[in-house]
Amino acid sequence: MAARKRRTRLPLIIFLIVCVYFTTLCYKQHLRIQQTNVKAEEVKNRIEQVKKTNQELEKDVEFSKTDEYIEKIAREKLGLVKPGETIYIRKQKGESN
Repeated sequence: MAARKRRTRLPLIIFLIVCVYFTTLCYKQHLRIQQTNVKAEEVKNRIEQVKKTNQELEKDVEFSKTDEYIEKIAREKLGLVKPGETIYIRKQKGESN
């Protein structure tokens, strides 16, 4: 009779072990999917940032082709002036001649 009880419990034990195995396997897969989704979202955000930066740089490139930009650089970097213009330099407080 004891041998019969063992035989009837054996399939139940095997079934429980298989259930635990597949439950653990599914849980691990779920965690991997979540991690992949988080990484995908981070990549999407980074792509958006790069696109915005690219648009700003394209605007700067277009602006650099204009006469307004060339004039700005000539004034700021080279100190050039238009004919008839006079440059005035303000003295800072506390400066002496």
